Order: sequence, then C-alpha cells, then structure tokens
Amino acid sequence: MNEQRARIARLNRWVPILNIAALIALFATLGMIFFYAPIERSMGNVQRLFYFHVGSAWVGSIAFFVALVGSAAYLRTQRFIWDTIALCSVEIGLVFLTMGIIGGSVWGKPAWNAWWDWTPRLTLVAIAWLTYVAYLMLRGAIAEPARRARFSAVYAIGAFVTIIMSYLSTRF
Repeated sequence: MNEQRARIARLNRWVPILNIAALIALFATLGMIFFYAPIERSMGNVQRLFYFHVGSAWVGSIAFFVALVGSAAYLRTQRFIWDTIALCSVEIGLVFLTMGIIGGSVWGKPAWNAWWDWTPRLTLVAIAWLTYVAYLMLRGAIAEPARRARFSAVYAIGAFVTIIMSYLSTRF
C-alpha cells in the first residue's frame, strides 16, 4: 500500500508541470490559428473553426475508444479501475464531442446558411452523443457497483458502434 502511495505522490509532482505545458501549448496553438494560419479564400475566417471542430471530434472519438477498451478490460478482469477509466473516458468524450457539434454548427451557419443540416453524418453524430448521454443515465440508475459496472461495460461496447457508423458515413 505504501508503494502505491509513493507512486501516486511521484505522479502528482508531474501534474503542475503538465498543466503549465498544456497551457503553453494551448496559447501557442491559439496564436498559430489566429496569427499564423492564412485566411482561406472561399470561407474566410470562419474556416479557422475547423482547427477546433475537427480536433474536438477526434479527441471525443478517441476517448470513446478508450471507454471501449476499458469496458472490455473490466468484463475480462472485473477490476474497478477499468470501469473508472471507461467512465472518465465517456465523460471526456462527451465534452469534446459537444465542442465538436457546437463548433460544426457555428461553422455551418455561414457555410450552409443553417445551424444544422440533417445529413446522415450529422444525424449519426447526434445519435452517438445521445447514446453516450444515456450511458451516464444508465450509470446513475443502478446503485450496486458491480452490477452498474457490468451493465455499463456492455452498453459502452455496444455504443461504440455509433462512433464507427459516424466515421464510416463519410466514406459512403
């Protein structure tokens, strides 16, 4: 137990350093977006939203993949650390997918003259978002931890189909 506390203490020393590095990277990225990247000819400055929109959507998708892996690992090992990883990944994925949806809507207004276009891809992304919101609702509805973790793991594995479908919708 003391060895685990020592490892956590070593990791906690890195948190402020990583926070500062992330803040520096964020400001460097914002500077490059607004001052270095050229203005796109047909869309103008609204194209700069893509630097947030696409990245946010990808981070959300990767977080949902981590939830898939964590859920499968939980079902295999029954260790609650995997359930915690899956839950945290879904929460992070929802934040980033929400940012991607909002960024896409803000871009869509000047590009399509509409905040939302009911194309298959956008509809599938909305379904994915609702599916992972339902994951959080499922977790809140089950009180017993082992049962909640098991049901959530199965649900998260099935929910990843919506991410795959939204990705493949651009290919069809």
